[in-house]
Amino acid sequence: WSAKNDGYITSQFYHLAKHPTEGNYILCGTQDNGSWKLTGTGTTNGIYASGGDGAYNHIHQSNPTYQTTQYVYNNFYLSSNSGSSFISQSGSNANTGRFINPSDMDDANNKIWSAGDVNALEERTGVNTGSLSRTAHTLSFNSNQLTALKVSPNNSTTLYVGDDNGYVYKITGRNGTPTIAQTWLLPSSGSGYISSIDVWGNSSNTDDSLLVTLSSYGVNSVYITSNGTAASPTWIDIDDNSTLQ
Repeated sequence: WSAKNDGYITSQFYHLAKHPTEGNYILCGTQDNGSWKLTGTGTTNGIYASGGDGAYNHIHQSNPTYQTTQYVYNNFYLSSNSGSSFISQSGSNANTGRFINPSDMDDANNKIWSAGDVNALEERTGVNTGSLSRTAHTLSFNSNQLTALKVSPNNSTTLYVGDDNGYVYKITGRNGTPTIAQTWLLPSSGSGYISSIDVWGNSSNTDDSLLVTLSSYGVNSVYITSNGTAASPTWIDIDDNSTLQ
């Protein structure tokens, strides 16, 4: 028997963030091997950012001086020097949320939104000050826990979140006090959890087009709407061979 794994290098990546201006700069979290900066092309060495399980990472898209890495649950590290060093935010960290806990950076309001415990949305302000401050908001998520978050690219007030039972919530007041404005139930709800939410940016600054994925076995998993501003958006199932190619 001859060994054939010479030079074999692999890691499991949970999440990555792309730098807005440096094309080769990626900040990524890996399973059991910390968070890393990748700044080269091809197979090159990464630069260590923070340890433990690397989870969700974010780079401020308007001011990339500020970047965050994340350990398990709601434990964050913040860089105020363009990723040269990351400082544990012990004053705002909490063992809440999920093991690999979903979050999203709110560039417009210099915040980070993340899942908390059941019926909880967590907010961390101060991204652009070098020190995060935590607030936990109790909202009616049908006694479920959040599994996906996405800030609107079209305005500074709207946030979309999904839970572990297939519900999607439109939240307004992300620049102040968050409030659930609408609750949507996907056709396959109850069979899985919301794994991803995306919102198209457009010139009209309205959230018309949204894409949502539902994760489970044996269910239709990809839904899209083009009338996201309606009271009851029409969700179209596009989990088929003719659409997803």
